[in-house]
Amino acid sequence: GQVRETAAQALFGEVTKRTRDQVEANLAVLRAGGKTLAQGAKAALELLLKAKEVQPTVLAWMGGAIEKNSERAKEWYIYGQGGGGADLASLGFVHNLAAALLLLCDPFLDPSSPHAAKIDGTFLLSTHRFDCSRDTKLSASEDALMHWLDPRNEDARQRYLRHVGTGDDGPGGGAGAGEEA
Repeated sequence: GQVRETAAQALFGEVTKRTRDQVEANLAVLRAGGKTLAQGAKAALELLLKAKEVQPTVLAWMGGAIEKNSERAKEWYIYGQGGGGADLASLGFVHNLAAALLLLCDPFLDPSSPHAAKIDGTFLLSTHRFDCSRDTKLSASEDALMHWLDPRNEDARQRYLRHVGTGDDGPGGGAGAGEEA
């Protein structure tokens, strides 16, 4: 409400009367604050995820937050006009959650990292924690997907066909590497 308007006015009010350096300095203040906020959220999530007794609840909460705000991921989402807009979290919440989740991913990004070896490549075939089986980001048909699968790798093609035909959660039965079902 009023605090947000006051901050916006203080940082960017009469922006045409400010110098470029002043505007850049104000943007730097916002970026630094956002970075601090994301690091704090990451630290809190990290502590919660390391506590085995609450880990499933935290993962379910994160998955629920992402799923409930999936309307924002659509190609044609208009702020305030998306279906169920009143049910969506604020843009700030979604931004801060995404920033914290990206920071949590950082140790896994370097392919030579020992953390990268822990990634279960079949996780997205699972519906245990996050069901994206109906998502086709490329809007590809099954025939197109079969075309893109390497014809020299018959095993991969057969696994895909079994997965599609049976609704199987794929290798691992649904849980990620090292997770309990």
